[in-house]
Amino acid sequence: MSEDILRLTLDLYSFVQDTEPLTTDRKLPLNTQRFRDLAEDLRGRFESTKEKAHSQLQDPIGAVRENLRAMLEELRKQQPSTGKLRSTWLALGKNYEALALRLEKSPTTLPKDVRLEHIKTRNYTRNLFHFCNSLWTILLYEWLRDKTQVILVASAFLVLAGFIEVVRRVSPVWNRRFCDTIFGSVSRPHEEYSITSATWYIVALFIGVICMPQHAIEASTLMLGVGDPIAAIVGMKFGKHKLFGRKSVEGSLAFFLSSTLALGIFFSIVTELEFTTVALLSAGVSLAGTITELLTGRVEDNLSIPLVGGLVAMALLALV
Repeated sequence: MSEDILRLTLDLYSFVQDTEPLTTDRKLPLNTQRFRDLAEDLRGRFESTKEKAHSQLQDPIGAVRENLRAMLEELRKQQPSTGKLRSTWLALGKNYEALALRLEKSPTTLPKDVRLEHIKTRNYTRNLFHFCNSLWTILLYEWLRDKTQVILVASAFLVLAGFIEVVRRVSPVWNRRFCDTIFGSVSRPHEEYSITSATWYIVALFIGVICMPQHAIEASTLMLGVGDPIAAIVGMKFGKHKLFGRKSVEGSLAFFLSSTLALGIFFSIVTELEFTTVALLSAGVSLAGTITELLTGRVEDNLSIPLVGGLVAMALLALV
């Protein structure tokens, strides 16, 4: 694998991250010259790289080049359209993910100190979607009560999720329709090329309802639905002090505090434990979730956080 292509892909990732404000702010920055210069430089480098690249890389490289050309045309206008920049930017993110996937599958191994990150956008709709998923899951379990019925419901959702994943792999048309239309407002660019976060979440719930007590899996689900979105919002907006990769002190602290508060309210409602016990229990589960969220790499945190948090909650509930 060419070192030039790898470096170019890393620079593309930085460009996509840096240009997101152009697609979200109602009023565009008055001076977009820096972004035009960066886009022009990247487009030229992709142009010169395309013919030299391996045949498997030429399609995503060509697609990225066209995205950059379209973005440049819009940025050169006196009044660029935020909507058009947004659609081009989303396409650019998806093509970055396609290129990164091809590089990861390349016969040449990536250097140990290099990691191709996923594009993670500021998506408040996705954050709300996560919270609502955790809330209705808890309410459904509390309403049904019967574990057998809950397992049957979880099994039905798992079969449906598995069917959708198979259809997405077989039909590129349905894959794009699923990612762009059905769940377009909550999906991330990399999910077009991988198993979705929703599917991993359903897998975690299925394992949790079988192996864990009711309040343990409910607590871990609530922690994911509250802590993860708040950590993402705070981390992207205020995350100045980095810990691991893109994870920040501010984001991790927001995860811990928000999930501790949410779990404190939850355990106060569903148990008859004393305040001090509830506080320690909530803090212990939240700490486990925070560490899991912080250290989770390529493992999907919609799988790891509910499972780790649920196991810790199960252990601590057994002690009290």
